[in-house]
Amino acid sequence: MRARGIPVLRPVKKAATRYSLVVPFFNVGRYVDDFFYSIFSQSIDTDGLEIVAVDDGSTDDTATRIEAWSNRFPGRIKYILQENQGQAVARNTGLVHATGEWIGFPDPDDFFSFNYLEEVDAEIARDSHLSMVSCNMIFYRENTGRLSNRHPLRFRYSKHRTTLPAADLQDYIQLSVAQAWFRRSLIEQHNLRFDPRVVPTFEDGHFVNRFLLLNPRSTVTFIREPVYYYRKRDDGSSTLDGANLNKNQYLDVLRYGALDLLH
Repeated sequence: MRARGIPVLRPVKKAATRYSLVVPFFNVGRYVDDFFYSIFSQSIDTDGLEIVAVDDGSTDDTATRIEAWSNRFPGRIKYILQENQGQAVARNTGLVHATGEWIGFPDPDDFFSFNYLEEVDAEIARDSHLSMVSCNMIFYRENTGRLSNRHPLRFRYSKHRTTLPAADLQDYIQLSVAQAWFRRSLIEQHNLRFDPRVVPTFEDGHFVNRFLLLNPRSTVTFIREPVYYYRKRDDGSSTLDGANLNKNQYLDVLRYGALDLLH
């Protein structure tokens, strides 16, 4: 995806709900423009969307690029700078500043389909019992620029919509917060936060499934049309790419993540 220099279109239709995106940034300057372009060129007016950009001590040009977008869209981006403490702490910092009725936690090297927010907004307006909306995830392979619908859990989006009780998702496993939206009042009701001890992976899965366990009477929907494009980096520098070489993958992930959920 190449967004630089492309004008942002201004849609007419407005969102019915207020949204917050809490985004942890760390040395992702080369992806910032693509990320913000995909937000500000949505098919629905994003005036009701706030972006809480938490800079986790970046040393590249991340801050400069965020500032450029903030100047272009005044009042839309809350920029927060903190010392490097990791993704979990950055997201928790963003949660303190988020004010939307629904909240998402995308990664800043990824991006969204043109109709992403419009489809999510329509789904939320349709069902007042929803606690979480899970959106389709498709890989974007950076080295070729091609899309790949090969996620192991892609069957969850074989239908236009699948709605299930939070207490019984059957085999519709949800491990990512990046492609999902959460009702923020339910997060705050239970004072739910990301656990920084769960590293290098499963931080998302730990958060999502604690959220579902705490809200068993709500419903969860999986929808195909809004697409979250997950970037597979060419240089293999993502946290997930190097996880198997980190001893905490076999210690802390189990101790503080999997065993905590079982308890």
